[in-house]
Amino acid sequence: MNAAGAERVAERSLGGFGGWLNGNDWATRMGLMHCCTGNATRAVYYVWEKILTHADGKLKVNLLLNRASQWADVDSHIPYRGQVDVKIKQDLDLAIRLAEWVAPEEARCIVDGMERELTFDGRYAQVGAVKAGQTVTLTFPIPERTDRVIIEKRPYTIIRRGNEVV
Repeated sequence: MNAAGAERVAERSLGGFGGWLNGNDWATRMGLMHCCTGNATRAVYYVWEKILTHADGKLKVNLLLNRASQWADVDSHIPYRGQVDVKIKQDLDLAIRLAEWVAPEEARCIVDGMERELTFDGRYAQVGAVKAGQTVTLTFPIPERTDRVIIEKRPYTIIRRGNEVV
């Protein structure tokens, strides 16, 4: 590779996906392969698409991530705060899936300033019927925990806050 091709490689690769990385490789070396970019961007789209699913008047929020749609807009405050706001755009029945680290009994639901009792179907908090223009706020604590994991045959001790490794 000529000198011009080696300039600002990391900067020019912004948005690329790493391949064959270990736990701290982004901090110590760059394992970037652009062959992953096409498949990884497709995977990101599939995750984004399934954040919400709608069928027969029922909206399910499957992942607590930001997402706009024709049915509702989801505004996640994670990892800073255990809060997700769902701004309803159509009358529907709402269910919100809790992350595995959320204890269902600690989740609270407010619909337009009024507390609403939740029931559960597996990990899904059943909010129930909501109307266009309403805002549903789900709150819960975000626990911090220490885990020992193996990544590519190497042991690591990580501290997690919700989904985030801190």
